[in-house]
Amino acid sequence: MLDESNKLMISSSPVIPACLARTAEDFSRRLKFAEDVSNSIHIDVVDGEFCSGESLSVQQWGKLSLNYVEAHLMVSEPIKYLEALKQHQVTRAIFHLESNFDLDQMLSLARSLDLLLGVAINPDTDLNKLKAVAESVNYIQLMGVYPGKTGQQQLSQTDDSLRFLRSTYNRKTLTVDGGVNLDNASRLRDSGADFIVASSFLYDKGDWHENYQKLVSVFKPR
Repeated sequence: MLDESNKLMISSSPVIPACLARTAEDFSRRLKFAEDVSNSIHIDVVDGEFCSGESLSVQQWGKLSLNYVEAHLMVSEPIKYLEALKQHQVTRAIFHLESNFDLDQMLSLARSLDLLLGVAINPDTDLNKLKAVAESVNYIQLMGVYPGKTGQQQLSQTDDSLRFLRSTYNRKTLTVDGGVNLDNASRLRDSGADFIVASSFLYDKGDWHENYQKLVSVFKPR
């Protein structure tokens, strides 16, 4: 269920293209693709400390002109990134429940920057630990895989976790990131997802645009 804080997303497709890029060329290509198909994008930011892997630094992004941009902060100290994200026209910063943060400080800085927040939770984290953060953050991202790299198969507990989140946080916006494909997209919707983030299914084989339309055809808005 979408609320007022997420009104910027209502006109976006419920399928958000992901971008985990290590080079400026790859970043630009995925950015252009996302602009073509949905005018929204989910950009992964990896610091190599919170989880393994690497990504293009925020300072290398250049100008972003999409209607909706969310940055998934797979980093140890997310508050250090908020000001830079706002400078690059990011709409929402998604920080991990497992990272190091002071919620009051995060909320205060985000408000001063007019930046929306979201919280992501890893597959092996107790879902009940979301309670304190969910009182202040209306956007919850459930990880269907362990963060840090693309191409992983979605974990089997994802559907059950999603149903729990939907029943517990019915007025929150729920999204699933990781392992999304044609086999599970409609099931994720039925389990309670408002949005899905797609990566490997889009980019690994075939035409990106055709793959995107296939996902859209099976994941209808709730």
